[in-house]
Amino acid sequence: MSVVQNVAGTKWWMSKKNEELACEAARLALERVWAGPITETQRPEETERAKGAVEVLFNTPVGVVPMEHTLIETYPGQIEDEVRAKQLLGGLEGRSEDLLSNPGSYSLLVEARGLEGITDVRAARQGIERWIRNKARDLGLPFRFPEETWSVNGTPPAFPSRVTLQRREPWKSQDQKDMKVVIVVSDVESLRRRRIREAFRRKCPKLARARSNGAPSVLVLEWREIFLTSDHHVSDAVYDVIESLRQEASVADLPTHIFLVGTALVPWRVWLIVEDGQFTPFPKNRRFKFDPVERKIEESANRRD
Repeated sequence: MSVVQNVAGTKWWMSKKNEELACEAARLALERVWAGPITETQRPEETERAKGAVEVLFNTPVGVVPMEHTLIETYPGQIEDEVRAKQLLGGLEGRSEDLLSNPGSYSLLVEARGLEGITDVRAARQGIERWIRNKARDLGLPFRFPEETWSVNGTPPAFPSRVTLQRREPWKSQDQKDMKVVIVVSDVESLRRRRIREAFRRKCPKLARARSNGAPSVLVLEWREIFLTSDHHVSDAVYDVIESLRQEASVADLPTHIFLVGTALVPWRVWLIVEDGQFTPFPKNRRFKFDPVERKIEESANRRD
């Protein structure tokens, strides 16, 4: 069975489970923000089966609040590429002593969208390991005279795309060997903003219709990336999209509260980046850590006002 088939067989279940838990993380965080209990009252999207119904309604200390969840992908198929990358390249960074013959800080650059053609994971993994061993032997260091070759690219055996291996001076000790795997996507920032904008256009009208008597509305943006981005990059992208939508007046009613929930690593990171309609940048925003197994949340203590 190919990697793609493995991913397709589990993606739906993972998405529904993560959606439920991401909303639970936001609910628990809002209990801290609004200093009171929050209980689910209805799931109109499930009971009404009507197009455009909001996902969930909560009873809160500030009224009945609608909540929507969406998964942010930088580009279509990104989640599948992340799973492929982890299956193929996970553990390589911990094998520096075995793979690298000379000291140095190495970077392995792999194009994310070049991984979809892999059908034999074992052969591809063995191919890239052999390629790293062979190429690392001959790599020099930058800024040397005479000039040395410190970067090389090529296509490893049984691997579907070209990769690049680079060597630099070790930064800890002269005999240090370490390798960082870097997944790259061309034009990643514009792709990320385009996907976030699409998410706002889909979700904001549903939240606006479900709001009543000036009560807040909540949008939960989940991201599962490990290689391609960080909380800060996604937060900056959300801010840019919000500002552009406000200037265009193309979305009439933006959510009053927006959470960014990073679910790639445990504990999950839960950032309240829009509170009462105001974007709050890092490090001033409220940040939480959520345990998806225990379903417990705690607020980070290092917030700076």
